[in-house]
Amino acid sequence: MAEIIGRGERATLSILKSLYPEAVFVTQYPLSKLVDKEWGLSERQEKETLDIVYFLDDKTYVVRVQDPHHEGLGMQRVDSVQKKTLEFYDCKVIDIWYNDCPRLFSDKDDNLSRSELKAVYKDNGISV
Repeated sequence: MAEIIGRGERATLSILKSLYPEAVFVTQYPLSKLVDKEWGLSERQEKETLDIVYFLDDKTYVVRVQDPHHEGLGMQRVDSVQKKTLEFYDCKVIDIWYNDCPRLFSDKDDNLSRSELKAVYKDNGISV
């Protein structure tokens, strides 16, 4: 299967790797690998992948890089269920929204995009 990388994901991954060099990173990670089979995922959820997942200090972090198509009501519902499912399995979910991080979504790894990403992490209670 071809790996599909959306806007902002390359820069986000590059920055996170520099901030957390000891973490193990994967992209386009299947949701099904983070939940028990008994959970009973829907057919749609079986196909869902997560933009960036990293493992650090026995914790799992899921970074969802949210472009404008995630603003629709249907996607908001899907995203909400996905987030609740991930949190049930002790994953920390960090959503990176395009309107909060315009420089990051231009796929630039520079001081401004790093500041945008760090601000999102701070808003999520994660020190960088």
